[in-house]
Amino acid sequence: MNADTLTRARRARGLSQKELAAAAGVSSSTIANYESARRVARGAALARIAAALEVTPSAWVPIVPGLLEGVRDQLDWIDDAACADLPQHMFFPGRGEPVSPAQAVCARCAVREECLEYAMRNRITQGVWGGESENSRRLLRRARRVH
Repeated sequence: MNADTLTRARRARGLSQKELAAAAGVSSSTIANYESARRVARGAALARIAAALEVTPSAWVPIVPGLLEGVRDQLDWIDDAACADLPQHMFFPGRGEPVSPAQAVCARCAVREECLEYAMRNRITQGVWGGESENSRRLLRRARRVH
């Protein structure tokens, strides 16, 4: 979630930085740092902020009118994702937290391949996508470049 997206999503919901911080369980300075791009939201903090902003579970993109223009055709699989109604933090484990709960959901997902390809094509570096962790997707990218 980049700084501009975070700010637009917060404002679209009529929240102050302090209100968003309280809803997400993070400090106001954390929100201010993310919005000013001094820090990048990731891991558990990103999941809590995303949940407070009511973002779509699979794309992690805030629901702001027009934001998905030009991307919607890449996301036609999203409604069939097994993760659609699950807590987002499950797919963005913090450092040292297990990815196995997310991978178990992905293992039974009908659109696992589409999800993984979306993450690979868009070079998404955070979270579990298509059952693959950040590290395993990095290895897949390297292997694809070799072949």
